[in-house]
Amino acid sequence: MGITITDTMLPQAYPFIAFSMFVLGACIGSFLNVVICRLPQHQSIIWPPSRCPECGHQLSALENIPVLSWLFLKARCRKCKNPISIRYPLIELTVACLFAAIWVRTVQADLPLVFLPGLLFFTTALLAAAVIDVQHGVIPNKITYTGFIAALLAALLIPAS
Repeated sequence: MGITITDTMLPQAYPFIAFSMFVLGACIGSFLNVVICRLPQHQSIIWPPSRCPECGHQLSALENIPVLSWLFLKARCRKCKNPISIRYPLIELTVACLFAAIWVRTVQADLPLVFLPGLLFFTTALLAAAVIDVQHGVIPNKITYTGFIAALLAALLIPAS
């Protein structure tokens, strides 16, 4: 028994929630880019803040808006003018679309919303693992161990999962 969306709530809330999931996914995708870049190099994913990989310029809040900043900056660092890989907005858009799609499928399948965080987490972790594996030929243990612990907790706390 969990929180469910009733048929009377769905028509009004559906577009707003789907859009919100898209925006949340883009933001998580932005962070996922940091994970993908730093984790294989055994760097902190928290500190220092986002920066240009070429010149080290720390990005301002306006330079760190998912997808839009890449477009406004014309795919170049504001300071050194070196190109910014298209991978950054592609990851952000991919996660945004995945989050919106997972929301839609969760509602369509009439799954309890308590499953949603786990579905979003595991999807994001799998995407990070896949991209890192393609680039470096390795899946970091931090992703594997975190996924294992999260799956174990989900199984214990949400038996229906």
